[in-house]
Order: sequence, then structure tokens, then C-alpha cells
Amino acid sequence: FEVRDMWPESYSEVSGRDNGPEVALLRSISDLLYKQATAIIVLAPSNVDRICERGISRSKIVTIPNGVDLSGFAETRGGVDLSTEGAFTLVYAGAHGPANDLETVVRAAHDLQQRGRDDIAVVLLGDGSSKDGLIALCQELQLTNVRFVDPVSKDEIAATLRTADAGLMILAPVDLFTYGVSPNKLFDYMGAGLPVLTNVAGLVSDLVHQADVGSTVRPGDPEALARGMEAMADDPPVNARENGEAFIRAHYDRRTLATRVEDLLTSLLSTTR
Repeated sequence: FEVRDMWPESYSEVSGRDNGPEVALLRSISDLLYKQATAIIVLAPSNVDRICERGISRSKIVTIPNGVDLSGFAETRGGVDLSTEGAFTLVYAGAHGPANDLETVVRAAHDLQQRGRDDIAVVLLGDGSSKDGLIALCQELQLTNVRFVDPVSKDEIAATLRTADAGLMILAPVDLFTYGVSPNKLFDYMGAGLPVLTNVAGLVSDLVHQADVGSTVRPGDPEALARGMEAMADDPPVNARENGEAFIRAHYDRRTLATRVEDLLTSLLSTTR
């Protein structure tokens, strides 16, 4: 059983609902899956403790995070040009939903526009339930420094990201996201050689600083995010491309991670024969 998101924890923290029939149902389903699984894969180390608290043996939980296929990222075919002439362009690539808190990004862009920083642009790449509302908010604020781009295929993501100057790793300010996530977009940014600006404290912030590819600002704070954008545009991290690729190769190369999954499945087969 591979746990892509913790349930009902993800729902509860984003919605603010700790009780109710939907929470009880999600908890009962996840507990049943935990108990029936021969092995459990989680994406982040701290999720091991959370699952163990549900009465599950630590011995059957394995941590295998998300990662990047660096061989695929070496290709430069296709893609969409995200660059903005005369401006340092920061891209957010991913879902546009309540958990992603992209209103903070839009309001940070508004702060920059109000202060005349027309040399900084934002691209929101992707789709989701919040996208229409975000577009309407940009229209209401009369923003000229935010552009929305439809999703691109995984084959085109590397070439697309490389046309930007930095990546935005943004999530809502909830406790679960400080320990329980392994965001694909973070590793995609690194694999594409982009500096990273994040507002996610905890594990994500630690990875950004360990890789030496960027910086962290306070979550849920548009002004703090705007200042972080300014700082990155005015003084981009040195060697972010080399540092990001080296960090991915050492810790998050998808081919290495796939081998770990294969080894796990092989060991499970040998114990059931």
C-alpha cells in the first residue's frame, strides 16, 4: 500500500474539520488498508510515526520519496516558453487547489506591482478547482505581472521549467505540510536547474537549504513572499543548477528509487511463496 497523502489528516487540516462522518469514513478506510497491507510505502519519514500511532508495526513501513528521472530531464524537446521579456520570472507548476494557497502568490504579485517592481513576473502553470477564482482575483486587482498557463505533459515539463528563472514551492500553512509531503514540483524544479523559493516550513524548507538552491519565507504571508521574490530576483542563488542536479542525483534520482521499489516487491514475493 503506497500512501500518497495521509488520510483523513490531509482533509482535516485543509478543511479544518476534525470530526464528522466523512472523517470517520476516511479514517476507517485508511486503517483497514494499513492493517491489511503486507508492506506500506510512505513518501516522507515523519509519516512513519503517524502511521505507527494508528497501531501499525514499524517493520512493515518503508520510506521511498518522490523524485526525478534525470535522464528524461536531460531532453529539451517541446515545452512552453514561460519567460517574460525584461523580467525575472518565477513559476509555480502544479495543482491550483485550496491546499496550494495560490492566493498568497497573487497577493504577493499585487504587492510587487504596487511598488513598481515590473521587473518581476509570476507564471501559474497548471489547473485545479481554485484557478477560476485566482483569475478573477487577478482581474479585480488589475495585475499585469501574473500569467496563467495550462498544464503541459510530463515529457515537456523540463523544457518548460527551464524557460523560467526560479520555481515557487507554495502550500497552505498547515502542520501536516511541514512533515508529511514529498512534492514532485520541488524535485522537478531542482532537476530543471531552477532556484527555489518556498513558504513551506519543515521538511521542504530543510531540503531547499540542504541542496543549497534557494530560500524560505514565512507561510501564508503575501508581503513576506513578495520580499522573497525581490531578494531572489535581485540576487539569485549561485550554482543553483549544479547544486540541484547533484542533490537529485544523490538522493532523489527516480531510477534509484524505482530499484528500491523493485527490491521491496521482490522481497514480498519471496516471503509469500
